[in-house]
Amino acid sequence: MAKKAATSGVNVLVDRVADVHAKKLGWNLVVGIIRLYDFPNPWGGPESYNINMILEDQWVEVLATDRQNHLVDCIGHVVGKEDPKELVTKTWQKPTLMALYIEDLERNKMRCTLFEKLVGKVVPLLLNEDVGPLILVAQFFKPSVYLNEGYIQNTPHVS
Repeated sequence: MAKKAATSGVNVLVDRVADVHAKKLGWNLVVGIIRLYDFPNPWGGPESYNINMILEDQWVEVLATDRQNHLVDCIGHVVGKEDPKELVTKTWQKPTLMALYIEDLERNKMRCTLFEKLVGKVVPLLLNEDVGPLILVAQFFKPSVYLNEGYIQNTPHVS
């Protein structure tokens, strides 16, 4: 629900962050930036590769935004895994990655790809037999599609 706000003596109808959706193109938002993540260009160059923001409006509703892609939050029970492996990139870096499969309470399954530091944190938990069911809370993950299958993956410095 929108609310009237006085801006420089003019009454303006302000939309709530919680009401933002893809079917409407014009929005009047009054927000503050809680966090700003600026990622350098991996190929060099002065411009940023990506900018992620977390915004808060006057109703204290939060929106994670991303200049290139939207980030999502997911939670699920780990029901499967693939062994960690190295991925060779076009810049010849070799990041470690691992795929987990998570399932929510409605039995929806999704692939979740973890990179680098998160792989190192998750592997010991998966190997420890004393750990009960492993629940993954994925915050600020990037949704992607590969071979018509949706999945999520962590993003550097944010997830």
